[in-house]
Amino acid sequence: MKRHAAEHASQPDRRLSAPLRTTLVIVGAVSLVTQVLLLRELMTAWRGNEMSFGLALAVWLTAGGAGSAGYGLVSRRLAPRSSTLAAAVATLGVLAPLSLLAARALRALLGLSAGEITGFAPLLTASLLSLAPFTLIAGFTFALATAVVDRRSGGSGVPAGNVYLLEAAGAAGGGIVASFVLLPFASPVAGALLATAVALACSAWLARRGPVRAVAALAALAIATLALTPVARSVDDASVSAQWRGSGFVSQSNSVHGRIVTVSSGSQKSVYENGVLAVSVPDRRSAEETVHLPLLAHPSPERVLLLGGGLGGGVAEALKHPTVTSVDYVELDPELIRE
Repeated sequence: MKRHAAEHASQPDRRLSAPLRTTLVIVGAVSLVTQVLLLRELMTAWRGNEMSFGLALAVWLTAGGAGSAGYGLVSRRLAPRSSTLAAAVATLGVLAPLSLLAARALRALLGLSAGEITGFAPLLTASLLSLAPFTLIAGFTFALATAVVDRRSGGSGVPAGNVYLLEAAGAAGGGIVASFVLLPFASPVAGALLATAVALACSAWLARRGPVRAVAALAALAIATLALTPVARSVDDASVSAQWRGSGFVSQSNSVHGRIVTVSSGSQKSVYENGVLAVSVPDRRSAEETVHLPLLAHPSPERVLLLGGGLGGGVAEALKHPTVTSVDYVELDPELIRE
């Protein structure tokens, strides 16, 4: 009986502990949420340039792979312990809001004006500076977590595929939270701070030393509280206003489709979505060209469907036609109308 118990105790633990399972899920969720926020920021900062999106994804994948490879280079000198993993997860969380603010500030730091269209070099530089630090740590953390799991299982207990599945499940959950909770109801700064709080809470759970655990837990609680206060919104507004300095910034809001910014110049107001001009008011010439040319091609228009363009005066111009009895106006992003 005793011999059987001793043999059982010597066998590797093929089950992941709850803190390790949670860590893998959290790493995937925080990485995905931050990726969504940063890609939206880069698209907006570089005025909807498709090249910025492609470069950002390339940098994200390359830096993530480099981070994983980096752990392989230092693995002989860095033992895969829970305390080390806790520090890596905490670092990942802290980098989330810092990377977001960096993405907003880089355009000004590179000396580019608000409306300037940029080329390949500035886009690549901005993508590297804003994305690479976070993504390097994300790749490093995943490789480290895999090594910790392998060590806990005696080197043969838990297949690497199981580790990847937990991280992927966290990424899927992070995508759902970002799409249906954070983007509709929270500012990007608040969303990044909540990601930080979750990462720090996970780090506190992993930490073995009592004081370290207490500090991480208190920091997580403080940052989560900060994210839910008007302070996060004020920081968000201030950083966006700095992006549009010199352009007559009026207000900004966020929707699932992107960021909407209103600027003013004299008597005219312009609304930008994802850095691209959506409408200017008043802009009578554009409204007349959009509405009257197609309506004059019809002998007797009665019911009109206007897909976008109504904010610039298109509805009023359509109603000038004596035969028009109704106008249905549809806008893809309802936040444009509220703005």
